[in-house]
Amino acid sequence: MLYEAINLASTEYLAKPNDSTQASFFDAIDKIPEIFSKSTESFGTKLTKLKNSQFFSAIYQMLKSKISDNQQLQLLKLMDFLITTASKKEDIEFIFSNDLINTIISCKFNWSLQDNLLAYTSFLKNIATKLPTMNVNYIFTQYPYSLPLYLYSTIFLTNPDSIVVSAARFVILQLCNLKNPEINDYIDYHIPTQQLEKLVSIDEIESIDYIIDLLRVAPLRFTKSIEKYVKNKLNSSGPEYMVICFQNFMDSPLKSMIIQTLNEKLLQYDYSQILNLGILLYSVENKYMTLDTAIQLGFIAIEKFEFVQLFAPITLLNPKPLVSEILIKLSTTRFNALVLTICLKIWEKIYKNQPFFLYDILQAIVKEMKKNLSMKLVRAFIEREEVNIRTDLNFIKENVNYPDYNWNSGNLAPLIDVLLALQLSISRWTKIPISFQFPEINFEIPEISFSTSTNNSITISSSFLSIDNTKIELMRFDVKQGKTKRNLELVIFDRKKFGSLEKKSREIEFETTTIAEQFVEEVEKRQLNNIRVLLAGYGC
Repeated sequence: MLYEAINLASTEYLAKPNDSTQASFFDAIDKIPEIFSKSTESFGTKLTKLKNSQFFSAIYQMLKSKISDNQQLQLLKLMDFLITTASKKEDIEFIFSNDLINTIISCKFNWSLQDNLLAYTSFLKNIATKLPTMNVNYIFTQYPYSLPLYLYSTIFLTNPDSIVVSAARFVILQLCNLKNPEINDYIDYHIPTQQLEKLVSIDEIESIDYIIDLLRVAPLRFTKSIEKYVKNKLNSSGPEYMVICFQNFMDSPLKSMIIQTLNEKLLQYDYSQILNLGILLYSVENKYMTLDTAIQLGFIAIEKFEFVQLFAPITLLNPKPLVSEILIKLSTTRFNALVLTICLKIWEKIYKNQPFFLYDILQAIVKEMKKNLSMKLVRAFIEREEVNIRTDLNFIKENVNYPDYNWNSGNLAPLIDVLLALQLSISRWTKIPISFQFPEINFEIPEISFSTSTNNSITISSSFLSIDNTKIELMRFDVKQGKTKRNLELVIFDRKKFGSLEKKSREIEFETTTIAEQFVEEVEKRQLNNIRVLLAGYGC
């Protein structure tokens, strides 16, 4: 009954095309998906019966006239059903015969309606899934010569709907995946220049994965167009875009261009910005910096050539302002542990031997500490966390506001951190493990004892506090006011694995307020003396 009804409606429409016969045709074909699903006949047989009932001829004729929005949607869903259901090569090619599919693709449907737009792009996407199992000659039109599936997919690359864009991208990737010479030639000479930005957008991780997949299979000119776009984006964007390229495209055809652009940017960056410093370190660690760039940055003395073999062949250029000097200035004035750690790792990669200017940096740090010697500095030493600062790009990108040392802010930890970072670097150069310890003071400072309200004795020497037969390093505790003026709290810092601190508290009650005050005075005097001895040990 289905095929007879379709044949009647098709015959009437072809004989007298008007709104009435067109509506009757769409009523007749409405049950095709349901009947097809229930029928036990082969899909090829069903398609043959549709053809014999003039189904395809009627549709072809209708596409030359206007069909309503609802009829557009019905037609797209029906053809999408036929494409999706077809699994055999001959069945797929049967549907594509007589250029019907290309005609449907090229039809200007009402894409302003969301349902119609989604149905159309789903139709394109499902066609693309069938390409590996069919003769691709069917997707070309000859008069004029065209590839509608590709051309109409590119139109939707700039659509605001992410589902539509995803479908368009999928079609283009599938076409490139075929690696068919004729398809590749067509794509190469019909590159969607205006839509290229949307095609290779890196606003989300899915887009980056798509670009990587596309670069693996895209034809040469298309790849070059993507490369040109990414290069322009690198030149016009901040360092964050360079980091994205490092993290995603260094195993792609874009690698050479990225390295070339990187070396151009290295000569332009403001290295007071932490992320730019991180990129400089990355380029040295991965041997992406050319010798030309290294010389212009001032990392290599041309007349000496005393450097680790990291670089490409040299072409002498006019020297630029020396970035190496900028890094030294940053390290001696800014006192930022992340900045210094990055600089130190750069120098470790470039110089074979410990460079002389490290002493200048150490001298600047020690000078700043001596200038601001106080209990605030003592407490910063006592409460420091021995953290090995990361210098990978992910960490640097997330810590571009890593705190500088600022005496007025009360946060002295950065000053301690830069000293620790410098010591760690020196130990890597000298191959001698270094442990940040306060030296035990050998010259005699009279011990002094204090009595508590419980008749316990507390003794303070130059380096230790002794209480109840327990010895505590003088630079391992802080003294805080207790619940009364006679009460003091010892906050003891035990350093655990990986440099973390564990705090323990102990309450002490002295016989009088005066004794408590004398105890605090003696502790602080000896702690300050410990800092003086430590700083003197640096020879600065």
